[in-house]
Order: sequence, then structure tokens, then C-alpha cells
Amino acid sequence: MKKWLSILFFLSTFFTASAYKYGDVVTNSDGSKGLVFWLSPDASYGWMVALEDAPVTAQWGDTVDIPEVENITFYLSYADTAGYVNTQILLNVYPSASYAANYVDFANGWYLPSTTQLATIFTNLPMLEPLLVLNGGTTLGEAIYWSASEFDKYFAVGLNFVDGIAYGYPKPGAYSVRQVRTFVNQSFQYDLSLSYVWNTGDTTAFIKVSPAASTLYAVTAKNDVGCEAYAEKTIFVGDNQTEEIYATICEGESYTQYGFNESLSGTYQQVVSGSNACALTINLHLTVFPQKETVLFDTVTVGNEYLNHGFYYSYIDTPGDILDSLTYNTSNSCDSLVILNLHVLPVYKGLVYDTICQGYPYVGYGFNLPIQKYLGKFTYALHLKTENGCCDSISELHLQVYPASFSYTDATICEGEEVLFNGVQYTKAGVYAAYLTNHRGCDSIASLRLFTFKATSSITKDSICEGESYVFNGVTYTETGIYESYFNNDVGCDSIAYLDLFVKPHSASVSYITICEGESYSFNGIDYSLAGTYQSTLVNALNCDSIATLVLQISKPEPTYLYETINDGDIYDFYGNDLTVSGVYQDTLASFWNCDSVIILHLSVKKIIIVPEVFSPNSDGVNDLLVIKNIEQYPTNKIFVFNRWGNKVWEGGPYLNNWDGSCNTGFTIGGKELPVGTYFYIIDLGDGSEVQKGFVYLNR
Repeated sequence: MKKWLSILFFLSTFFTASAYKYGDVVTNSDGSKGLVFWLSPDASYGWMVALEDAPVTAQWGDTVDIPEVENITFYLSYADTAGYVNTQILLNVYPSASYAANYVDFANGWYLPSTTQLATIFTNLPMLEPLLVLNGGTTLGEAIYWSASEFDKYFAVGLNFVDGIAYGYPKPGAYSVRQVRTFVNQSFQYDLSLSYVWNTGDTTAFIKVSPAASTLYAVTAKNDVGCEAYAEKTIFVGDNQTEEIYATICEGESYTQYGFNESLSGTYQQVVSGSNACALTINLHLTVFPQKETVLFDTVTVGNEYLNHGFYYSYIDTPGDILDSLTYNTSNSCDSLVILNLHVLPVYKGLVYDTICQGYPYVGYGFNLPIQKYLGKFTYALHLKTENGCCDSISELHLQVYPASFSYTDATICEGEEVLFNGVQYTKAGVYAAYLTNHRGCDSIASLRLFTFKATSSITKDSICEGESYVFNGVTYTETGIYESYFNNDVGCDSIAYLDLFVKPHSASVSYITICEGESYSFNGIDYSLAGTYQSTLVNALNCDSIATLVLQISKPEPTYLYETINDGDIYDFYGNDLTVSGVYQDTLASFWNCDSVIILHLSVKKIIIVPEVFSPNSDGVNDLLVIKNIEQYPTNKIFVFNRWGNKVWEGGPYLNNWDGSCNTGFTIGGKELPVGTYFYIIDLGDGSEVQKGFVYLNR
């Protein structure tokens, strides 16, 4: 058979590429449309859900007319799609019946979603559903959507998009099916604006050749401004070849391809001319299969259908024996007569009701179920034999899955006090958790948020004349000393008020005066301009007899240094200048004594933290971590993250801008990677300031 070789040179300067992203609408050549709802981690391929729906209600076995879509290549249909493979298994199990797969365009790549794909659609529903409605699709809010099962070829799984509860039955009624399919996230095409010249004389973008000998092919591509690119490839032609053919025929037939005419099992040989002028030796290995008759014995239970070995009974309602026959091709495509002896058994059914906590597997009454991920009521069936071993017995389990419970307690204590929480004494502010068991036997997490307040103190300094008295907080004092008074402050903690009382004698008073160099000071009617100590008998400000002593100093001010701190975004008024940036500033002013003075300001701007509202840890190199601006300014910080149910899912301290959307605390389902959603955070900067709270949206 002659084989054409297609020589395709992709010149990196001259090709265009386009890529789909989440939420894009993919339009096929026949007009059918799909909405992208998931991309692979490397964005090389993804999944899309059809915008057209089947009718809202249907019964198992009904068929639905869905518009055909264009065909896609084999590897695209089967890549990473358990739903396609399991739909194919259902087709093999029920070759002549109608079933859930009949709702999709199976031949052209649209198939029932796998349970993984169905769960992904449900997880992305808050963002996916508005896009479906916007682009002409219907809502996902009111029906059960069916999936092919990865667990059992006779089993189908449904998901109720109203409450997220999954249902599993061997053959239930089907409410609605929305088909899915895969796609490659990049397409290439030749740049037809270029001119191509091959060494064969061709001027097309690509050529097809069938060389008889090894040949070098080269192409030069040129754009409209004269820029060129060159590529070449040598096609090597091989020597004579041998081809092995393994064929089968039925008894009474003959094999007549490639010049053969054989009807008996054996090995035969033909020598022909190959496509490249080389000799081609064909070795035929022929097997002749005989026709056969098969007698089958099988059993079925009353109330079920029978679909096996090509025989089909929609419903069997009477115990007894059924004799039937069927002529069809064997696995070797030869005629075969199959005789079925079907024994119909009665059936016995038992009901079991039980409960379990979310996140645990169920083992009991003969059932061995995996970890229960979803809340709600579920029904499972187990086919057994009765004690005498002759009749079927169905054990039906009605399982109720309960959630864990959570509680929160806020407490406040004064510094030095302690609080008892679930048998543990706590003295420092923080968030503490205790893991218990609720009345249903499920996990119960009790959280304590503890706040501490400090005691306060104040000092009052005053003086009286000798022989007088001073009343402080209801107590009278007449002597010099420091006195204490205890009471509660406005937050209920201890507060100590100190009185520093000085009793002045009648003998003297001292005035310390500073003037600028070159000035004079008038003291009791006399002007003084030289530094020194001067005395006069006066009455002081409290009318105590005193010898007034003047200690006069001459001021020649030294520079004054100020050290101030403000928050980022605040303004510091430096003698009429608005300052917002850290630095050293200088001004010349009048000193306290109205003398010339140089003021030097060292200003520090304290950075405030800024928490983003959303981040997307999807490993695309952009916004993959929760980056809190200026958090490094607080080396003793702590951060706590909770999900919408109040579960603490992540904590760290000091936080290094390293949260990637995973879980590092508590009990999780489905791995450490957290789902898309809104999360609550608490940030303690560790500098004594009030904790900061808020929400951040995690988007993948």
C-alpha cells in the first residue's frame, strides 16, 4: 500500500496560536457549543460542558434527540475522561437497550461526565451557572444530573445540584443529562500571508511526496517586507521489507486478500512490489474458526430484568424456568447457536437504617463503603443469597450522614488572671481549640478566643503649704509623701492612683529662670542680666511665706532632637510642613525661652498591612500566594484562616506570605488543597495592637 509522506516545517516566527481559558465558549463547525469549566494544571487541555440540555424529565430507556456535533480525533475523546470509558462499558453491557448513554452524542465525542467531572462542575457552580445562562444554556439548579460510574459498570451516579447530595442506583429514572467532552487548548495554522519556495519548485505552505530514494527537501518562507526563514529535512528510503499478517476466517470461507486464496489454517507467503519500489514479502498466518453451539444455564431474581448473552427480558414477575435460543456471531464473528436455560428465583428483601459521621467509611451489615464525603440520606443495595443458597436476598441500607459541629466562646481577663476552658488554664490572649464529640458521636470543635486587658495607673503631683491639708480620693493628707488608692478602671481591671504630695515649708522658694544671652530679667523690681543667685523675701504662689531665691541662667540653646513615628498614609505637621516619608528634617525656631534654636526631626513612617481581597493558587505563576503588603514589618505576627463553616484550615506565625491555598490544620476531605470559596482570617500583628479581621476569596 502506497504511503504519502507529509513534510511540515513549523517556522516559529510564522505561526499563530490561540488558547481557551475558563469560562470561554467553544463553538464547533456544526454550530454546537460548549462552555470551558476546567483546565489541566499545564493548560494543555481541558473539559467543556454542553450548552444544550436534554428535556427536564425522562425515564430510563427513553431516547433524546440532541444535535450532532463534529467528530474529534481518537485521543481527544479518550484522554483523561473516565466518563467516556465507562459509558463505553455500559454500551458493551447493554448493546441493544436504551440507557443513560443514549442521551449524548457518543459517536462524536460527547459523553456522560465522570463523577470527578460532575463534582468539578458542582464545585465551580457559583461562577459556572451565570456563564451558562449568559451564553444561552439553562440553569443547573433544579435537576439530578447523571454520570457514568468509575466504581461499577452496572452502576450510575447522580448529583442533585440543589443540595449537593449524590445518589447511586443500578437503574433509576434519569431526570436530565448534560454531556461533556475534552479539548486541546492550542491550535496551529499556517500563516498564508507568507510566500513559500521549496527546492522541488512547489510554492504551497506544505508538500506531500513519495521519494523512491533518500532525498533532501528544503523550504524558504518570506514575509511582505522581505524577511526570510529557512528549514530543511532529509527523507530516508529504506530497503526491502517483510509484513506479517494474522487473519481469521470462519469454517467454509476463503481468505482472498493480497493475492491469496486460502481456506485452511496455516502459514502462506506472497512476494509483491512495495510502495517505495522495494520488494515486500507478505507472510499470511491464517486461522480457521469452526461454528459452535453453546448451552447456557443462568438464574435471575423475580422483579428484575434480564440482559445477558444477547437475551433481554424487560421484567420477570413469575418464578420458574424459561427456555430460549439465539443465533448470533461468536467472538470470532462465526455463526453460533446459544441456548439459554433461565431459572427464575424468588427474592427476599431486608431494610437496614443506620447513621455515620461525615468523613468516615461505613462498615457493617455486610456493607463496606468508602469515606462518606457528602451530607444527607443515601440508599445502597447489597445482593446476597438466602440461608439455603437458592434464592436472592437484597439488603437495602438507608444511611444518614451527619456533619461535625462547632462552637465559639469569647472571653476577656485582666493581665495576671487566668480562665478555665475544657479543663485547661489559659493566661495569654489567643485562639484555642478543643476537640470533643457531640451528641451524635461526631467530631465537635470548641474554639476559645481569649482577650487580655492591662491594669492602669496614674500619678498626681501637688503641693501645699506647711500646716494645710490635701484631700485625695476621699482621704485627707497633711505630710509630704507618696500615697496609693485602688479601684477598677473602665474595663474592670485594677487601677492604681498615686499622689505625690509635697508640703512646702514657710522658709523659702526658689525660681529657676533662663534668659537669652544679652537680655535682662526683672526680679522684685530689679533688673538682672548676669547669671547668678539672687534672694528676696516674698509670698509664694500658694501664699506661703518664703524667701524667694532667683537662680538666673543665660540660655544659649543646643540643637533639639525629636524622634516621632506615624502610620503610613498619615501626615506629620512639622512647623507648617506636611511630612509623609521617613527621613531627617531640620528647622530653626524659637526655643522655650524664645531664643534661636535648631530643631532636628527623625521621622519614621510605620507601614500598615494591606490584605488582598482575592488570590488564585492555580500554579500559573501569577497571584499564586496570599501576599500581605508590609507584613514583614511585624516579625512576631500570627495569622489564622477559617472556612465558611468556622473550621480553622490554616495558621502560621510569623507569616511569610506563603499561603498557597492548602490546609495545614484540622480534618480535611479530598487532600490538602482547599476548594474555591470565601475564607475568614484573623491577623495578630504581635505589637499589642487590636487583631485585624476580614475575608479573602480563593479562586482557582
